[in-house]
Amino acid sequence: MKIAICEDDIYMSETLKGYVKDFLDSKEMLFTIETFDTAEKFNSSTETYDLLFLDYELPDSNGMEIAKNLRKINKKTTIIFTTSFPQYVFDCFDVGTFRYLVKPVSCEKIEKVMTDFINSFEQYAKIDIPTDGGGVVFVSLPEIMYIESNGRYTTVRTNSTSYVSPKALATFQAEINSFRFYRTHRTFLVNMKYIAEIHGSTIVLTNGEKVSISRRNLSTFNNAYFNFLKYSDL
Repeated sequence: MKIAICEDDIYMSETLKGYVKDFLDSKEMLFTIETFDTAEKFNSSTETYDLLFLDYELPDSNGMEIAKNLRKINKKTTIIFTTSFPQYVFDCFDVGTFRYLVKPVSCEKIEKVMTDFINSFEQYAKIDIPTDGGGVVFVSLPEIMYIESNGRYTTVRTNSTSYVSPKALATFQAEINSFRFYRTHRTFLVNMKYIAEIHGSTIVLTNGEKVSISRRNLSTFNNAYFNFLKYSDL
């Protein structure tokens, strides 16, 4: 996940970066955060970001102009405005703004907005599954129940079918990069959305299948599942 913060107030920029980093670290997600203190520096970047925190007032421009220019070439980046001027809130939604945060921002505000963003982001995210026959299937993350490693191949089990793929389980895990998925065992990556019951070190999924949790992962699984229940929009 690639995140940008465009904010001229250094204290505000570092505070926001710290809150976002702490949140994503707690979810064990892979991410990068870049900061910019002027519109010129942001506009000169060739990177495509998944999420942009954008100050409404910058020394060399205003956030609306940056957002309008961005939308001409990129309609996918999620924009969250930060500002000390709440009267501009309705203007911001003309550029497809996801949220509008009034300064000062708090850890609780960032936690809430990041939870909403990840829930929205993953709802539409898809992953490519190279199949054993040489083709490629694209499946949305919410459809995946689990991924199981079987030697040279992996089985991707969705809520409607299964795919056999030569892609490694570790590669799938890195690409999915979601706190909803947990590596219960060296051979299993489970979407916690489909957990129906937990009995000790055994997970029962909604389709009745059972998955084991390795002894060394049991305590971290409990923490991960607690976070999932707390933050996931079930």
